Amino acid sequence: MMKKLITLMLVTIMMVCLSIPGSANVPAAEESGNPKIKIKIWMMIEFGRPRKDCKGFGLCITFGFETLKMANGPKNINSAIGEAFFNDQGEFVIEFLKDYMLNETQSIYFDQNFKVEEEYELPREILDKLKYKGEYIIKTGQYDIEDRNGRLIVKF
Repeated sequence: MMKKLITLMLVTIMMVCLSIPGSANVPAAEESGNPKIKIKIWMMIEFGRPRKDCKGFGLCITFGFETLKMANGPKNINSAIGEAFFNDQGEFVIEFLKDYMLNETQSIYFDQNFKVEEEYELPREILDKLKYKGEYIIKTGQYDIEDRNGRLIVKF
């Protein structure tokens, strides 16, 4: 009698679950239109043009890494620490941390907009960590800077 009661309860629960809209055959996040989970990485950025020994304006990403001891942030006028990711629009975004860059760095590289004097192809190592297929090139130009919550945000 007890087995029949438990079986009947389980069958009832399954029927109720299957009758709830959206509970059966739930599509994957990508198919349902839900935003994908963003992968973010910390990186050290040196400002400059790669073909000019990192002099001038642009990006020379020296290395990317998953974790970072913030107390050991850059003390160099030509470098900063940032968190990078691809946003929902497919743009490469770097959120530069103001607390871990010198005031001179901010005034030189983040005065009105962020300048890139030479195209920069993101290294495969970084693209792999961000699960990005293909190549991504940051084009020459000037990019808007959003100053929010102690971060200088640039979308490339």
